[in-house]
Amino acid sequence: MPKQWKIDLVENMVQELAQMDGLVVLNFSGVTVKEMEDLRRQIEKNGGKVKVMKNRLLQKVLEARNVTGIKEYLKGMSFVVYSDKDILSILKVVVDAIKDNEKLALKVGYLDGQVMDAQGVKEMSKVPSRKELLAMIAGGINGVVGNFAGALNAILTTFVGTIEALEKKQEGK
Repeated sequence: MPKQWKIDLVENMVQELAQMDGLVVLNFSGVTVKEMEDLRRQIEKNGGKVKVMKNRLLQKVLEARNVTGIKEYLKGMSFVVYSDKDILSILKVVVDAIKDNEKLALKVGYLDGQVMDAQGVKEMSKVPSRKELLAMIAGGINGVVGNFAGALNAILTTFVGTIEALEKKQEGK
């Protein structure tokens, strides 16, 4: 019979993952507590959440969320990173942390209903995040508006110059 705290943990995680945008599972074997806390702070600062779970419990949570195909990746120590807002910005933090700390290793990711291996997660981390895309759109719109304002200003300047030339011509007669 499962212990009550395990049942509660699984139920809480199922509820938390109900709104998830995606998740990544990392192997953190050999990582110091300080390194883990630093990574946790970076992830939480970017809107992500972190949980260290036993693989069996994580498998139960994922099965309850109808996430399949991850079981074979759940070996060793698992560190689950997930987000309900912008998983792409969290992926960038995770991939950067892995570059800085060779003890961390990507196991698997689940994004947009698809299971991805470590290489797939690294590739997805290169996609611009929601914030970056919005900034690109705003920059593009700003550029178009600036060009339009410049064109209007040029038309008005030409128009005023033409009017002034006509006035001088009228005065000269």
